[in-house]
Amino acid sequence: MFKLVEAASPDPMRFPIKPGTKLTPGDVVRIVEYQGDMVTERCDGYSALGLLGNRCIGGEDVDFSKMAKIYPQRMIADVGRFDKRSQIEVGSSLYCSKRGVLSSKKPFAGAMILAKVITPASKEKKHMQILWL
Repeated sequence: MFKLVEAASPDPMRFPIKPGTKLTPGDVVRIVEYQGDMVTERCDGYSALGLLGNRCIGGEDVDFSKMAKIYPQRMIADVGRFDKRSQIEVGSSLYCSKRGVLSSKKPFAGAMILAKVITPASKEKKHMQILWL
């Protein structure tokens, strides 16, 4: 789940999906080169660009009619995809895990802080609200 709450620009960047990739709204994504084209793939903790806004499934080839909507700008967003095994509280710093989800655990020394938690998830509310930096 991904819902943009507030941003300077509500418009996402659009890039094609890397073949064979399945992405879910709220995934942390990056842009990579694939056979001469710039495409979207799940981030592995390095080179995070933004949060994905739509569900995407890459086919066998790069398809420019199927575009990933990436929100890279500073924003407030509700996100339902995050590391539920890490302890996340108000004010927690969030990083990108090796699986492309937000986590309070640093994946490696020197990892960049990507977001801060405004409201953590709870039993009543399955998503958290974040400030994407």
